Amino acid sequence: MPGAQVYQLELYDRPFSEEKNAGRPITGVLVTGKRKSAALSIVSRDYLQSGRTYHWRVLAIDPEGRVLAVSTPRPIRVP
Repeated sequence: MPGAQVYQLELYDRPFSEEKNAGRPITGVLVTGKRKSAALSIVSRDYLQSGRTYHWRVLAIDPEGRVLAVSTPRPIRVP
């Protein structure tokens, strides 16, 4: 995303809906705007339970801390 200084990957334990958001993220990771991939740390992975489905999204954030864009939330299943 042009202008993004960092990307914030957020994981939630419940889905988003039109009426309400998914609450607070349970874990996530922050990476520089030049990165095209991210890996959760061991500490972040400890918040995830095997066999459960979580929901993730990515926020693009500019140098002033403004959110430039937010991805569509998507499900992910932890093996």
